[in-house]
Amino acid sequence: MQSIISENSEDINNVDDNNLESSKVTIGNDVNNNGSEEAGRKSVVQIIIFILIGLFVAITVIFFIVLKPAKQMTVEYNNCISNFNSKAEEFNKVAETVDVNNISGIANHIDYLPTQDTSYLSVVKSIFNGNSIDKIRKDIETINTFSKNIDEDMLVLKELNCPSKEWVVDRLKTIELISGTEYVSEGNDPNGLLKKEDGGYEECVYFSLSNIKQNEVEGDSIVDKGTDCGGAIEIFKTKEDAEARCEYLAEYDNTILYSGSYAIIGTMVIRVSYILTNEQQYYITDLIVDAFTKQ
Repeated sequence: MQSIISENSEDINNVDDNNLESSKVTIGNDVNNNGSEEAGRKSVVQIIIFILIGLFVAITVIFFIVLKPAKQMTVEYNNCISNFNSKAEEFNKVAETVDVNNISGIANHIDYLPTQDTSYLSVVKSIFNGNSIDKIRKDIETINTFSKNIDEDMLVLKELNCPSKEWVVDRLKTIELISGTEYVSEGNDPNGLLKKEDGGYEECVYFSLSNIKQNEVEGDSIVDKGTDCGGAIEIFKTKEDAEARCEYLAEYDNTILYSGSYAIIGTMVIRVSYILTNEQQYYITDLIVDAFTKQ
């Protein structure tokens, strides 16, 4: 009986040992599986962190290398636009007081330019639409050149607004075909318009031309000979007075009293002798316009 109990005890012990070993194996497998899952989760987290860090670095680089400089350049661009528009406004005011229709290369009005939105969203859209820092920089250079041209043109227009007779003579002397000049005076003014309040001119300078035979033109002086010996520059106080003078002269076109061509520049009327051919009259007028607008 004892042997049977002993044998049964041994069997029970063997069963317990086997169950214990099985449990250990199961627990070990569970531990290994949990460790693998944990390592996998850590790996995924690390990858996500690396991606986020990479995105942050990329965005930071793009911001400081592209977006921020582009925004700063856009602000500078707008400053140039504001300067341009300020000059354009001043130019337009000056241009209203003079006639520029016969001046090549100078506009009678300059349109204003729009500024650009400097928000980062607009800058990003601009870049995606093909804009760049180099392009903005080139646009700024172009606008600055335009502004400089406005200054130069405005200086020309201001000089053409009722200049002195001395200024006119100095410019006429630069033309080789002009052989002499003479001012009118209150006692020697063929038109009787000097200093007249109603449409009169402020000054008038007559000139003679070397391609007209002066000995064949009546008169003892250039003023006496009048526009026949070359032409005249009539200087008016306003553009409107100069325009009215041209309208008056136009009444004699194609008549026996026609005295030659006439053209407005600034507030002056350029008159050239009828003795010359039409082509020669236009040529002399162009020479005078060039001399009056040269810087």
